[in-house]
Amino acid sequence: MLVRLRKEHIEGLENKKIVIAGYSEEYLKEIYDEYPTLPFPEFVLDNYSKRQGRKEVFGKELYVYGNSKIADINEKVVFILATGYYENSYESMKRDGALEKTDDDVYYFVNKNTGYYQDYNEIYKDSPLLDLVLFRSGPGASYYVRNWDFADNARALFEYMAENGYTKKYELVWLVKNPSEFKHIEDKYENVHFISFDWAVSENKEERDIYYRALCRAKYIFFTEACAFCRYPREDQIRVQLWHGSGFKSRTGKSRFEEKCEYHTVSSELYAEVHSSELGVRKDQIRVTGNPKDDWIYHPIEDWNSKLNIPKAGHYIFWLPTFRTAVGKIAIVNDKAYDNETGIPVVDTLEQMNGLNEYLKSVDTCMVIKLHPVQDRDKVTKEKFSNIVFLENETLNSQDVPINRVLAYADALISDYSSVAVDYLLLDRPLAFTLDDADDYEKNRGFVFSPIRDWLPGALIDDYDEFMRFIRSIAEGDDYAAEKRKALLAKMHAYRDDKNSLRVLNALGIAKD
Repeated sequence: MLVRLRKEHIEGLENKKIVIAGYSEEYLKEIYDEYPTLPFPEFVLDNYSKRQGRKEVFGKELYVYGNSKIADINEKVVFILATGYYENSYESMKRDGALEKTDDDVYYFVNKNTGYYQDYNEIYKDSPLLDLVLFRSGPGASYYVRNWDFADNARALFEYMAENGYTKKYELVWLVKNPSEFKHIEDKYENVHFISFDWAVSENKEERDIYYRALCRAKYIFFTEACAFCRYPREDQIRVQLWHGSGFKSRTGKSRFEEKCEYHTVSSELYAEVHSSELGVRKDQIRVTGNPKDDWIYHPIEDWNSKLNIPKAGHYIFWLPTFRTAVGKIAIVNDKAYDNETGIPVVDTLEQMNGLNEYLKSVDTCMVIKLHPVQDRDKVTKEKFSNIVFLENETLNSQDVPINRVLAYADALISDYSSVAVDYLLLDRPLAFTLDDADDYEKNRGFVFSPIRDWLPGALIDDYDEFMRFIRSIAEGDDYAAEKRKALLAKMHAYRDDKNSLRVLNALGIAKD
């Protein structure tokens, strides 16, 4: 039986072996702050692979395993669910045989956030929904990266609505870390507000009231990736998972999104199949609309060279590697690709880097390398080159420029497994993919297509010689991978225009007035 953990249960658990389901340092801290005599867990269960492994919590060693670990339990234990999705977690653990390993009830802990959410849902249960559209982007609050909280498909859809008269009917509200950073946007548009997602657990009742009014009474909730913040929707609320793009990488966690949104948008029927499998959404939940952020590709910023400190040149090649080794809490996928002199794939040595720079200089071409925002920079070369520029995320942030609003200036793009390559595919220009660590990457993370090489819409690069062949082909006008690119373009994009945001709104029946 599933039972809420309360003070009266603790004494009976003090000599039991505890297994906690759901890994979050914040959640664990709340449990042990409230119940300090509860025994430290034997281990933690969490099917999200990014969270698994050895951890240090409260100065003690703790291991996080997937639910398959349940089969190895040889003595009776007590399970405590430390997740806002406790009902889903309970059903999952039942399927994996957890109830056979305990003589007790299965307990769930209601943390501060869950408690407030449920309390406000009760307050608002009979109040009508408002003409309010709520937006959020990026991963959960514990993975905060500056400017990810106002980005991607959610931002593109919001900007379309704000610029095209939808604020006459709808209040548009954003959940961000620091609302004061976005006051200039509130001043620009009527009926637009930014509030902090930290107000979900604020000690200030006025802040909580503002937050939960928006969350509990929004008619539509759009988000890019993070979804736990709206895990207890009312039956009449519509949650839309916009995701962050159409890519090649497999998910590192396999929790299903079927019950975490009402609708999910994709760029094509091909990606409807992929996301149904990878994200666990039903086909009837999926809408083929195109990705709103791809609308930006058709509206590049003006005066981009001076705004982003990019030297003028006759041609530009952009290079956007996905991350292998990340800073902070995101993940470590594969460290081998950066164990070289340059810190970037394929071009391993400074001698090769200098040779590349000299060739680019000779053909009046500038290479713009933009590393992933969370990529560890410690191993990346600090050398300066005349025709190779590292474009930092902070530079884009300072100018408030999403990368898709500069892609149109690229005569060619080099990537590897990043979804930006599928965005750029819309321009039908030369694309290349560095694959020097493809085998390791497939083992560590995996791909949504197999064999992956057949599904990359461009030239394939395994080493420096093939890299230079592609660079020379741009200067010489030899688009040698065009046929493959065009074939995959037709599969990966149902539309080639700047109407994706409009299609999302039309698919949901959202009208201006």
